[in-house]
Amino acid sequence: MRRERARALTGRFPAKDASTISPDGMSVAFARLAQGKSDVYVQRIGGRNPIVIAGDPARAEAAPAFSPDSAWIAFHERGSGSIFIAGATGESARRVTDFGFHPAWSPDGQQLVFCTEEITSPAGRSSTAALWVVDAKGGTPRKILDGDAVEPSWSPSGARIAY
Repeated sequence: MRRERARALTGRFPAKDASTISPDGMSVAFARLAQGKSDVYVQRIGGRNPIVIAGDPARAEAAPAFSPDSAWIAFHERGSGSIFIAGATGESARRVTDFGFHPAWSPDGQQLVFCTEEITSPAGRSSTAALWVVDAKGGTPRKILDGDAVEPSWSPSGARIAY
């Protein structure tokens, strides 16, 4: 087996948190702090210049998650919480919910699961969180768990959600 050396994918633009590689393996999405606020960027693997996917000056974005087809990125707004979706090349950012954090796509790309607490440090948790699901096109979210659940992830079959 050949050993590869580890190297930073985001080069001179270090990721702040929540980096994720696209399902097609071609890009990385990450949140980066610049001028006092967090924005979501995408960079092609092997590329040199990330593009801003979510850079609204009125909000701080974090926790990017690629759709299964790598075409879309869901993310949340820091602090107040809202779930947004934008095209993976930076177009058409739109709000999907008015609350929520840490979105994750269903395997078919039709739904998002999210929680009601933003996690920046597991040791710094101050509450319990519920899990919600919403249609990726928007609509009314529905609560699926009222217990303590954060940072959800859908199973490949779509039958289970880990949290």
